[in-house]
Amino acid sequence: MGFSTWWLYLWPGLPGLWLRGQVRGLLVAILFTISLNLALVATFVWPEWFPVTLVAACWLVTAVIWIVSAWNSHNELVADSALPKNAASFQELLEAAQAHYLRRHWLEAETTLNALLEQQSDEQLSRSGIRAGTGERKWAIPARLMLAALLRRTQRWPEAQRQLDHLANLTERGKWDMEIRREQARLTELQQPVSEASSP
Repeated sequence: MGFSTWWLYLWPGLPGLWLRGQVRGLLVAILFTISLNLALVATFVWPEWFPVTLVAACWLVTAVIWIVSAWNSHNELVADSALPKNAASFQELLEAAQAHYLRRHWLEAETTLNALLEQQSDEQLSRSGIRAGTGERKWAIPARLMLAALLRRTQRWPEAQRQLDHLANLTERGKWDMEIRREQARLTELQQPVSEASSP
């Protein structure tokens, strides 16, 4: 889970609502809000108005909603980001990551791209004995470029810069060179106001 989205999992229903636009996520978030507010009011604001059993029941319902929602959100994340079991090629994985990216499902896209790049490194080690990171197949270049764009969009600029630096050092980048430079220009443009504001 990326740093930019971990906070979504602290509030029940928010991952489904924010990442997938699910109405169910909205309903769970509203139910949890009502339950939590009732429990807080009954405990701290007007405790004399509510019997102890009702207060305990409110806290129990709140805890159950939170635990069940966290469990369901975790299972949905694992299911969405799992690599296709019948994937015949890396191209299919790249297309799956691209579909997540275009739907702005950043977390799922990042998980798929990272798994794709790890799989590429493992395959290099097993097939050719090349050290991981010393060379890349041509299909891995668009995957790493998409990951850099995703990291830029989620404002994780140092990580995006590391991906672009890695790509810039590849001799086999070929036709992707223009796209790599364009992505670098976008990242530099975003970082410039920040660096100007921090300079005295």
